[in-house]
Amino acid sequence: MKVGFIGLGLQGAPIAERIALGGYDLSVWARRKEVRDDWARKNVTVADSPGELSSSCDVVGLCVTADADVEQLVTDHILPSAKPGSLIIVHSTVAAETCVRLGELANKANVSLLDAPVSGGDEAARAGKLLVLVGGDTGSYERALPIMSTFGNPILYLGQLGNALKMKIINNLVFTVNLAAAEHALRLGQALGMPQENVRAVLLNGSARSMGVEILPTVLANHAAHAAGLLSKDLGLASELSAQLRVPSDGFLRVANDLCARLSDVENELI
Repeated sequence: MKVGFIGLGLQGAPIAERIALGGYDLSVWARRKEVRDDWARKNVTVADSPGELSSSCDVVGLCVTADADVEQLVTDHILPSAKPGSLIIVHSTVAAETCVRLGELANKANVSLLDAPVSGGDEAARAGKLLVLVGGDTGSYERALPIMSTFGNPILYLGQLGNALKMKIINNLVFTVNLAAAEHALRLGQALGMPQENVRAVLLNGSARSMGVEILPTVLANHAAHAAGLLSKDLGLASELSAQLRVPSDGFLRVANDLCARLSDVENELI
């Protein structure tokens, strides 16, 4: 089985590396020439275009950022060149409706599509321990499972196409609220004159423990602006989902969006 992969960023690159380490014949494509050149040095097949990659692969994974990127790649490049019976796996965090719509187009071309967003970050990907959420028909899921097992553990099948993305959006809303709570707690501790290491020790070992407390220092030190952009995008998706379902989430969204605003403001002093 030949596997193609598009989207070799912070999250996608270690996923692709794990697929190659799993023994699959891997082909990749990236927009930037320097990224393509880097992968060519790794003795991985580098396609000249997304269409060329699609035409030569049985499975194509996508890990790009936005709905528009996923739509353009699938409709303009992958589907027109895809082998009948091939499979597209969307690892991006986009609107569930986007994948449902693309899945319908894929079915007309005798191609299957899964939504399979991931959670855990690049370190988990390198360790083969990403959480992978999967939506789509069971046959496609079973076909994709060995590939996803090279980088994912656990892998959770959530039913029909779009379900995985809906759950990922909920996860990211809660994660951002946890980040905001952790940052607020550290601010309170600072105002009380408590050493930050003491506040963190309590939050990491008490009932308030969450991944937000664990990861906040790394986010603030290295990825604040980047994280703000990605989280803001996902919060927009969460807002749309809440409105569709008529489930009030204004309080959560307000807290989460306030954190993103502070993260994106490089002039604003953060804990």
